Amino acid sequence: MMATQLEKIPIFLFLSLVLPTLSFTQVNSDQQEISNQFWLDVIPHFELGENFEFYGDGSIRLTPVDQRTTLMIRPSIRWQFNPYLALHGGVGLFYNDFQEDTNSLEIRPWQAVRIGYPDFWRLKFKHYVRLEQRLFLNEGSENDFLHRLRYQIKAKLPINKPYVAEKTVYVPFAYEWLGSANDGLDNLWASQSRAMVGLGYVYSEKWIIEFEYMYWWSRDLPSSAFASSDQIFRLKILKSGWIFDE
Repeated sequence: MMATQLEKIPIFLFLSLVLPTLSFTQVNSDQQEISNQFWLDVIPHFELGENFEFYGDGSIRLTPVDQRTTLMIRPSIRWQFNPYLALHGGVGLFYNDFQEDTNSLEIRPWQAVRIGYPDFWRLKFKHYVRLEQRLFLNEGSENDFLHRLRYQIKAKLPINKPYVAEKTVYVPFAYEWLGSANDGLDNLWASQSRAMVGLGYVYSEKWIIEFEYMYWWSRDLPSSAFASSDQIFRLKILKSGWIFDE
């Protein structure tokens, strides 16, 4: 009975947080417009060997304020170099479908290093440094290209067990900083930062469900101050592979 009740916790949290916001396209904070986005992600993992893994994201992202639907796939690979260091790489394809604007396709090759350190108490921290090359293919206009550097620190806090395993309820939380440069990598990176907190449940060794809430801050120029821009409601379904280390 207790296990059944725990399995319902992520679903109840998702419904209680998301449903009250579905009727609003944006909210205002100190006269700053904040866009709501709703993401659904399916993330399968496939082991290719003792230290190699193929994985990927399939995502539908809704942004009501500008009537945009984004469809994304991102095949990726990971090489676990040692218990603390992993190398990642892949390519993301993002198709933005606007009801009242020009559609666009974005291609994102990327490379990343993830460092797992430190571990203490129930927390295992992950540092994720990623470099992206972003090519925007816009219908009827010039194409754009830029580089983006991303740094994220993330951890999970198990609630009902000392570590994340089967039948574990956990709280993921993270902070990420993103920067962009149009003229070269020696420019000052200044684009976005975002914070995340959520709730997850490990149903079995092959399935995890996780709900995340993210809050974004953005700025257009290095001289500008960061301002509230987006809040994201994200439901993730993960399958197989090294899912406990996601």
